[in-house]
Amino acid sequence: MAERRDRLRALGELLRRLRRDAGLTGKDLAQRAQVAQPTISRIETGTTPS
Repeated sequence: MAERRDRLRALGELLRRLRRDAGLTGKDLAQRAQVAQPTISRIETGTTPS
């Protein structure tokens, strides 16, 4: 379980870095990906719904 959490957190950190490097806000990325902004936030923080 800890390994999964670590992988999700690493993925989120990568997404955040790429998003910022592209000059996008979380809202910008959400609109482009056609998902809700909280979804982007949850991915970037490595949190998932129970």
